[in-house]
Amino acid sequence: MSTYFVTGGTGLIGSNVCRLAIEQGDRVRALVRPGSDTDALAALGVELYEGDVQSLDDMVRGSEGCDAIVNSAALLGGAVQNIEEQKLTNVAGSYHAYDAGAAHGTRVVTLSSTPFFDHTRTLTEESPVAETWSDDPYTQTKGAAYVEAKRRAADEGADIVVVIPGGTYGPGVVLSRAMSATSYNRALRGALNGKITDYVSFPIPWVFAEDVATACLAAATKGTAGRTYLAFGAEDAQSTAAWLNVALEVAGSDRRVAEVHIDPDDPSAVERYGATLVDLAQRRFPVPWFDNSRTRAELGYAPRSLREAMETTVPWLRENGQIS
Repeated sequence: MSTYFVTGGTGLIGSNVCRLAIEQGDRVRALVRPGSDTDALAALGVELYEGDVQSLDDMVRGSEGCDAIVNSAALLGGAVQNIEEQKLTNVAGSYHAYDAGAAHGTRVVTLSSTPFFDHTRTLTEESPVAETWSDDPYTQTKGAAYVEAKRRAADEGADIVVVIPGGTYGPGVVLSRAMSATSYNRALRGALNGKITDYVSFPIPWVFAEDVATACLAAATKGTAGRTYLAFGAEDAQSTAAWLNVALEVAGSDRRVAEVHIDPDDPSAVERYGATLVDLAQRRFPVPWFDNSRTRAELGYAPRSLREAMETTVPWLRENGQIS
């Protein structure tokens, strides 16, 4: 029996890590902010430890006696981003997880992201970061935490393993967080309720939240220190419209979401879709978008198909009053 210390335990990925670990007979201690919606975690049998990733002392004390730290806490991207707050959580919070792991001799599984990689070539577990990154706070802060994790593992022998999820969706233990403003589940709700009719076209490596959690727990026990693992879905990356249309098919709806191909010479494009989406829509992406064969081999990672995942997600949305 192992004991896991989980940050971001109320979030979509973190809550699935907590649930799966409990279900396989392990213990879980979750770092939670005071006032967080934690009833569902407590009902699972998760030990709640009040604190904040922004505090090194909270991280070191909270993870004492644990066999592994799963650091899934993050402030995500979106229309409104605060660079200073993202630095405190995404950068300092990650460094505190690394420091806590070093203090206890404990493995750290930290979650990262994809925007700071070179996407002109197929992404693999060995891909280097790009020479230049977007200047948005999420990319800058998650990239900084990733680079530091790799540096500590290479230069100091730190026992840090990185798991990079794709566009994550599906059931979460804490409904309010699973349907948060930055969750892809909200896009599913919007399409299924007829409020999203089109979407800017660019590829995303979609993945079911439970599959990411499975990869995190496998990385804690089977992963190699210093390595990066890609927790993506069974299919190659595809557009948001194509992904939403699978949900509509599963729901039995005749509606479909249309692909939007942006004209780079259209002066109103940024106003209508936002600078981030316009930028993504103009990029050239490789085919295949990713190759995570090493993740599958080393972790025994076997994500479910998009349709199978939607056959679980759509009923969950319906049961929880998110769609009619």
